[in-house]
Amino acid sequence: MCRMPFGIQWLFGLGGFVRRVRVALRVSRPLFEHLVDAAAEDGFSSAIFWQVIILLGWVQECLELEKPEAQEEFLRDAGIQRKVESVGSDSPLAATLKAMGKGASAHPIPRGPERHRLGGSKIILVRLPGRLLGKIERHARLIGATRTNILNHLLERGLLLYLRSQLAQAKTHHQALKNANAPDSSD
Repeated sequence: MCRMPFGIQWLFGLGGFVRRVRVALRVSRPLFEHLVDAAAEDGFSSAIFWQVIILLGWVQECLELEKPEAQEEFLRDAGIQRKVESVGSDSPLAATLKAMGKGASAHPIPRGPERHRLGGSKIILVRLPGRLLGKIERHARLIGATRTNILNHLLERGLLLYLRSQLAQAKTHHQALKNANAPDSSD
């Protein structure tokens, strides 16, 4: 257990002491390399950067649920998952229900090594606050996904958000320097 500053406690929705849980996560090699490069570029340790990126992805995922269409899709998938659990996952009806939830162009989520064939995969260890991990696991369970799939999704989403923010900052700084070096037209 560790004591976190109040601001961080509030951000994670925690109180006081935080139980950290170590999670082993298989990620694609290209994602791993992007994460390591981005962390090194800004001077983060990889472990802390992975925590921050997962948190960014989780925040974006939660904010996305404010949109009515995303909320309807989530509730539909959660309802279908409950029906699948009630009939049993081996039942032919369960396969039909899953296909209904994913739409006509549904592709099953590949499990294991098939997903990471292109470029291989790496296993990373991430320490997350127990309550946050509990929320992520509940989210995964509701929509019938694995914790690993959700964490990979959050890593990808968080990294994309982080890189977009870096690009916006670089563009703004470039424009400010360009404006500062431009000759003053009032002379």
